Amino acid sequence: MPVGTQGTVKASSQEELEAMGFKIILGNTYHLYLRPGHDLIRRAGGLHGFINWTGNILTDSGGYQVFSLEHIREIGDDGVRFRSYVDGSYHDFTPEQKAQRQQSQEREQEEGQKDEIAKMREIIKVLRAISRWRFRAFLPQSRKVLCEYPPPDQSRSE
Repeated sequence: MPVGTQGTVKASSQEELEAMGFKIILGNTYHLYLRPGHDLIRRAGGLHGFINWTGNILTDSGGYQVFSLEHIREIGDDGVRFRSYVDGSYHDFTPEQKAQRQQSQEREQEEGQKDEIAKMREIIKVLRAISRWRFRAFLPQSRKVLCEYPPPDQSRSE
């Protein structure tokens, strides 16, 4: 699936994509929100109208940016606040706003909430496993340190 992060697949025309048999492209909700902006996309008749694409468009949730843009985001109970890499302005993203932005981009398909929850569960599962493995890897060293602490008093005579 060709990636059209901001509504365009770089280095390929739509005719070339169609000739290669592609019927769907991937867009990124977060990047499309920043540039060109969901208001402009809506005024152009949705993402299909904006990019003049007749095939399907899959937009992601923008959730990956929570991980990949950790240096310009803050996570809170209500959502995520990003500092724009475009102009430095701040943007708050809540689950409700995310859904509205995806709808305004006229997506044909989307990674649903079930997929997002499954991905998060998988991430948590992996992190827990790594933590257990790390603990097990250092456990023998920890036992050695614990067995030798406090160090025997060499000056004590029996």
